[in-house]
Amino acid sequence: MARNIQKSLHRGGDLCARFGGEEFIIILPNTDRAGGEKVARRIQLAIASLAIKHPDSPIDENLTLSIGLATDFKEYPSHYNLIKRTDDALYRCKHQGRKRIEYEPLTPDRDGKTALTEASNENRNSEEGAIHTG
Repeated sequence: MARNIQKSLHRGGDLCARFGGEEFIIILPNTDRAGGEKVARRIQLAIASLAIKHPDSPIDENLTLSIGLATDFKEYPSHYNLIKRTDDALYRCKHQGRKRIEYEPLTPDRDGKTALTEASNENRNSEEGAIHTG
């Protein structure tokens, strides 16, 4: 599984690692939400193309992935908080039907916008994304 996920990562700095029994975490330096979603979809398609049978699944006859995604554009993001946000997004996936991608935004302001959507273009150069699968 990890090998197939790693094949979906096209840049040298992207990293996939096992994160618990059936979970993986993917770190995508210099990646915004759109880029993270693109990689997440590519990973889902790669795993779906393997057609690994999963007869006990109530979701699909084949193995599927639920993916939690979060990004941070700070120069030195808190990796703990980034991983916690991906875990929160993954938890939502598992409780809202699985086989999906959920994004965990930075703390929204009173208008419901996130700091990420309001960040200037120069801040996006140091953005870091993380994907948590399960």
